[in-house]
Formats: sequence, structure tokens, C-alpha cells
Amino acid sequence: MRDLIRQILEGYKSLKLEGQEEGYVQFSGQDPDSRQPVSIKILPRLLGSDPQISKRFTDLSRAVRQLNHPNITAVRKAGDEAGLPYIITRALEKGHSLATKLDQPWAVDAAADVVSQVGMALEHAYNKGVVHGGLTPDSVVVQDDGRVLVTDFGLDEMMALVGVEVKKAASPFLAPERKSGGSADARADVYSLAAILNCLLAKRQPQVVNGQVLPPSRFNPDVSQRMDDVVIRALAPNPADRYP
Repeated sequence: MRDLIRQILEGYKSLKLEGQEEGYVQFSGQDPDSRQPVSIKILPRLLGSDPQISKRFTDLSRAVRQLNHPNITAVRKAGDEAGLPYIITRALEKGHSLATKLDQPWAVDAAADVVSQVGMALEHAYNKGVVHGGLTPDSVVVQDDGRVLVTDFGLDEMMALVGVEVKKAASPFLAPERKSGGSADARADVYSLAAILNCLLAKRQPQVVNGQVLPPSRFNPDVSQRMDDVVIRALAPNPADRYP
């Protein structure tokens, strides 16, 4: 396993182990040709010999490499080294994770703008056959110029393909069907996106009382009825009741 990791990292400059997150090991470094900073995420398990899993991984890797959108972090490489999967993306230097900005006051228009940019990234990915599956404020970066970038497309499905269990069941941004072990689809990402919007508008995770989602206007009088309706529908416990 260590030899395979070394082969993936070979040629990259200024390598630094950033840590072992849930389901992968992350390194930072510089591209050997452009010298631009990159983020290298390596999964801890081999793909195995199942031909269906191998085909899906190949298709997913190809689709992730084809993502080309101003709101998606550029993927430099995605694939495997003798069965060990990895994704190499451009590192982001001029921005901050949305997770670090949840406590600040958000105007309704500013929150809507962030979520709209994320939504456009998701739509582009869906058209390429890629579902995010693990959308949280940690995977959304707000740059200094206001542009929003979404990271880690395809990563959750890659981890699922190699049997890595990710402990996200307690996350308020994960759709109910995902918490119970269901697969990711566009409607699960819609839920996650709405949960992020709810946090920006109400400064708290979605609140459910007697099976009903409390509208964000309950906590923020600047939120309109129309915005309430959007958030409540997108957070419906039943995926069929959400936006498709």
C-alpha cells in the first residue's frame, strides 16, 4: 500500500501530509509542471476484482475529470494506481470554507447567491453523470471575490465503491435516506443544499417539530414566504416531495 501511495505522489513537489479524514488520506503539494498547488486525496482500500465496480469506478473517474465549470474545483487527475483510488484537484488559496462562515450574519440575498452558485455546480455535474453525495459547508469554498467553488465531487461514491464507511450519519446536512444507508442521488443533494441554506438564513440546522420543518422565517424575519416554501419543500423527509 505504501509503495502505491509513493507512486501516486511521485513527481509532486513540496509534499505535506495534511491528515487522514474520514475515508481518505490527504496531501498537499505542487504540480510538477505548472507548480500550482494541488490537493491529493488517496483512498485507503483497493478496488478489488468485481468487474461491475471496476467499470463504475472507471466511468466515474472519467466523468469527474470532465467537470468543467466556474463553480467546481478543477480536477487534475482521478483514477487508480494498481487499484488504489485517488483524486488530485487544484488547491484553493484565496478563499475560506463556508463552514467557517456559518456564524456570521448573512443577508437573504447573499445566502441565496451562495446557494445558487452551488446549485449551478451541482446541475453541471448531474449532466456529466456525477452526484456529489456528501455536500456540506466543508465542501463549499467562498473565494475573496465572492465566487463559490464546490469540492469533492465523486469522492463519496468512490469511497462507497471500495467499501469505506464514512461516519456522516449525525450530519444535519445529510438527507434522511442517506443516513439510513441509501445511495446518493440528485434529490439527496437538494436536501443537503437546502440544509446549508437554512443554516445561512436561520443560523441553525433544520428544525423539525412533530414531523414538520420549521420555516427559516421563524428565526429570521427578513426571510420571505416564498423562500420559506422553497426551503421547506427541499427539506421534505420523503425524497419524492423535494425538487427533482
